[in-house]
Amino acid sequence: MYPVQLKLFSLVQCKLFPIDQGNSRSSLQSKSILITNKKLVLFKIFFLTLFIFIFLILNYSFLFASELAEISSWMQFERITIEDGLSQSTGNCLLQDKLGFLWIGTEDGLNRYDGLRFRIYRPEQGNKNSLSDGYILCLHEDRRGNLWIGTLSGGLNLYDRRQDRFTSYFYKSETTTIPAEILPLSIQVIHEDNQGRLWLGTTSGLVLFEPLSETSQLFQHEPQNPLSLTHDSVLSLTEDKQGHLWIGTERGLNVLDLSSKEFKQSFLPEKSRRFFAQQTIRCLHFDSSGCLWIGTDENLSCYNLQTKEITSFSPQATDPSRLSFSYIRCLWEDESGILWIGTYGGGLHLFDRRQQRFYRIINRPEDSSSLPNNYINCIIQDRTGVIWIGTFGGGIAKYCEPIKKKFTHINQETRGGLAISANIVFAILEDSHGQLWVGTYGGGLDCLDREKRTKINYCHQPGNPYSLENNHIRCLLEDSSGFIWIGTYGGLERFDPRRRIFSHFRHDPNNPSSLGHNYIRALVEDDQSLLWVGTMGGGVDCYNPQKGVFHHFRHDPSDQASLSDNRVTSLLLDQEGYLWVGTSFGLNRLDRHSGHVVRFISDPGDAESLSNNRILCLYQDTKGRLWIGTYGGGLNLFNKKTNKFRAYHQKDGLPNDVIYGIVEDDQGRLWISTNQGLCCFDPNQITFRNYNASDGLQSNEFNSGAYFKNKKGEIFFGGVNGLNIFHPETMPLNQLPPPVVLTGMRILHQPISVPSDTSKKILQESIEVAKTLTLFPSHRVVTFEFAALDFVAPEKNKYAFKLEGFDEEWNYIGSQSSATYTNLPPGRYVFRVKAANNDYVWNEQGLSLKIWKKPSYWQTWWFKVILGLVVIWLGLVVHLIRTQAIREKKQQLERINVQLGEEIKSRKQAEKELKKLTNELEKRVEKRTRDLLEAKNRLEKEIIQREKISAALRHSLKEKEILLQEIHHRIKNNMQIVCSMLNLQMRNFNDQQIQEAFKISLGRLRTMALVHEELYQQKLFTAIDFNDYIARLVEYLKKIYSELENRIKTKLAIDKFYLDLTKAIPCALILNELLANCVKHAFPPEKRPKGLIEISMKKKENGKHELIIIDDGIGFHEKVDLEKTSSLGLRIIHNLVQQLEGEIKIDSGPQGTKVFISF
Repeated sequence: MYPVQLKLFSLVQCKLFPIDQGNSRSSLQSKSILITNKKLVLFKIFFLTLFIFIFLILNYSFLFASELAEISSWMQFERITIEDGLSQSTGNCLLQDKLGFLWIGTEDGLNRYDGLRFRIYRPEQGNKNSLSDGYILCLHEDRRGNLWIGTLSGGLNLYDRRQDRFTSYFYKSETTTIPAEILPLSIQVIHEDNQGRLWLGTTSGLVLFEPLSETSQLFQHEPQNPLSLTHDSVLSLTEDKQGHLWIGTERGLNVLDLSSKEFKQSFLPEKSRRFFAQQTIRCLHFDSSGCLWIGTDENLSCYNLQTKEITSFSPQATDPSRLSFSYIRCLWEDESGILWIGTYGGGLHLFDRRQQRFYRIINRPEDSSSLPNNYINCIIQDRTGVIWIGTFGGGIAKYCEPIKKKFTHINQETRGGLAISANIVFAILEDSHGQLWVGTYGGGLDCLDREKRTKINYCHQPGNPYSLENNHIRCLLEDSSGFIWIGTYGGLERFDPRRRIFSHFRHDPNNPSSLGHNYIRALVEDDQSLLWVGTMGGGVDCYNPQKGVFHHFRHDPSDQASLSDNRVTSLLLDQEGYLWVGTSFGLNRLDRHSGHVVRFISDPGDAESLSNNRILCLYQDTKGRLWIGTYGGGLNLFNKKTNKFRAYHQKDGLPNDVIYGIVEDDQGRLWISTNQGLCCFDPNQITFRNYNASDGLQSNEFNSGAYFKNKKGEIFFGGVNGLNIFHPETMPLNQLPPPVVLTGMRILHQPISVPSDTSKKILQESIEVAKTLTLFPSHRVVTFEFAALDFVAPEKNKYAFKLEGFDEEWNYIGSQSSATYTNLPPGRYVFRVKAANNDYVWNEQGLSLKIWKKPSYWQTWWFKVILGLVVIWLGLVVHLIRTQAIREKKQQLERINVQLGEEIKSRKQAEKELKKLTNELEKRVEKRTRDLLEAKNRLEKEIIQREKISAALRHSLKEKEILLQEIHHRIKNNMQIVCSMLNLQMRNFNDQQIQEAFKISLGRLRTMALVHEELYQQKLFTAIDFNDYIARLVEYLKKIYSELENRIKTKLAIDKFYLDLTKAIPCALILNELLANCVKHAFPPEKRPKGLIEISMKKKENGKHELIIIDDGIGFHEKVDLEKTSSLGLRIIHNLVQQLEGEIKIDSGPQGTKVFISF
């Protein structure tokens, strides 16, 4: 029992069995009253039994009231405003018609809402078929399906849904018998009686209107007649079962006998008439028990027609169980008998008649899911149970939590004693005593008693060694001894529920038998009461409670039979006794006895391998199947026989590929938490059902490890905003198949409506009720818009369409609410649409629309007949022409035959002559053949003789080549001998000038010798490779002139080409002279200790060669004239250039000299 119940029961016991504290009496007196006491005891027992029975009934009411109080405090509403398409923010009246559309009357237009789109009707100037006024006060649909609209200054309007137009009544005097001075009528309320007549409450009296005959009768207040209407402003109407019309006016309550059309003021007791005489009756409502509820500007009253008693509820703002506001605008009773009361300024009130208690629902400015504001104009409930509330200035409020919300949500803001300490939940456990343990991130550990609605929080207490050491909880486990094990970010904790103390286990680097790592991610107990601990960095630990030591299983890079990674994220002990270890790099199967590990690693090249190496959760279902949740790789199913994996991804139906938790329900379905909501997966049917935050989830984002299923079948999932609790078997289900209607149509992307000139030939009535449709050949693009009129979660309604005669299968298009066809062939079709609500309940019948696509004129039967006749006529004409042509052709052929006969004769004669000539030709050919054979023999002899001569020539040429090679070799050797003799002779002179002369001569001789050496070495006796030659020449000069080796650098840029002998030797001598001149004169040590000589030679496209020598020496002292110079070297250069028939230019200055030679 609850504490309140226990107190109440104890109080009853004290009253029934009081303890006698007075003096004792004599035994005689006791005996004399013994019989009396026995009777009294029996009476008390009977009374106690009766009380307990009554108390149990009240207990249910108490629980119901408690639940109602909590719901009313946190009722969540969806808002529909002008941002969603509503024409104006004040909802004066609401109505759901027989098709399922929701109609909303505002101060600026009439709105038709299908859950996805609004269609707004407003007055249109010059259009008599439009609304007469846009300020809508009331709506009513009669038994024939006609929609009646009451306006502020436009009278009464009738909406013809077939033609999509309005007809106005009581707007102008020529259309009614109502006095012109009160027109147009302001219609405030519409009521249809049991005879189908309309009763209109206006500001000018009560009007009876006969829709069929369009006749009317006005009832007004007559001051001299006490049996007349008490006031002309009629605000509310309702009818009782006895045929009385109850009329609420601006001053008093009236009763009209519908059969006699007389006011029965005597029907109300005098006391009741006086009570309501001066009150404004805003609303009237008969509840399920037959009592009349009356809302006024001052209070709420309940009138019992049987007892004629009135119960009045006056506002008391300070008492939360009483009515808080007096201005009552609307009343409505739900299916459970709760009365909904809309006030104008005090919000919404729920009245529990069993408890006689009110529950307030008001706007909370800080909460966008509360009532839009506290000014309530109207309340209705649609066919699916959604409650719609029209407000003044706040748009429309929609309440569908009991139908839409399928999950209980607990977080920090939960009322009723079950609020958790932090919103981020990583661990959930229900122990053997039914206590719910919730591990949070930062808030410590919460223990919730859901029956008593109490919570105990365990968190770190500095200075208390028996408190929780770390407030960041990661995993929970209850062992076989009843201890609660807690894995945290800072170590392992064991909680003793009996002593309420914590024991701590930490990693000690100096103790190899201590915990392997302080970050704990997973806990499992095996059948030997050993605790397996998955750590994030230390592998897997096995704790022996008897010995108090940890045994470690870790990753060894050199051992393939060890764990694949030390970052353990999940553990599972399967039915065969293997321990499955999920890590940040692969899945492992650990043999607990041998310690042997089998690894399963993702292979991108193998579609049947693990889809992702980062494992987040492991689960084995009742059929023994192993399921693996991965980070980014979706859901994996492991096949034990083949060691292969089957992966399910987002493309298969999962809401997301990040799988945080897996739980199996009692029907064998898997509930899977992800990063984008919750999924119900049927592994047998391979179907997916996804839920998101709009279904009541704490968030779309869940957390790994935060999942649990208790013995009752309840499932728990935790995430970033608390946790969800649900029982799959008792989840609320929207079982009503949604009505499906066409809401619009477009041809060539232009909307089609009725009536219009373009649509008369297409539609005979509006698309919402149309049964047939005619399309013309020019209608190449046709779009149908449709809606499922289920308003619980219209964004989750699903659609499928099919055009019979064109589509073979249904087109399932999800939440898309339109279908487009292009270039339909002519013919007759049936367009069908079916839809499902937010709980996948399909309306298989759906809607159907017959379509006739007219053919183009060339596709009609008469055109085809005419075309066939034309083709036949053309065929006859062609036949006649062809016959005539054949006849002429025959005559022509006869003439040709005569000519051919004559030609044959002449050809025969020619053949005889040809045969004669052929014989002569054969004789000539035979003679010519003999001559050719003789010529062939002579030619063969001549070829043999020439081959002998050619061989002799080749031998002679070879000898000449050897001779030339020997000549060049001897010339080179002779020049080398001369050089050697000059070199020896030079050593006999100490004069520097003489030695220089010898060096110059040696250089010239060596230059020519190198040419002959190149010729005999490359076996090409007419030209040399000048690129190679210059390189060798520079190397030789470096040996002669030590300056070239030490102080002066050379840079070569020589193209690859050959020079013949007549040009090679002069060119080489020129290069020798120029280099020698540079070494001797360009770089005196005292002025140019270092120097650079650049040599480049190129062959131009015109066949000429360019030799350029540049030095950065001191240059010539005076301008050089090669023809008059006294320098022997320069004269030699000048003569050699003339020999080459070339040109030479010398540019000299203090910065160096550039010599340009072209030949």
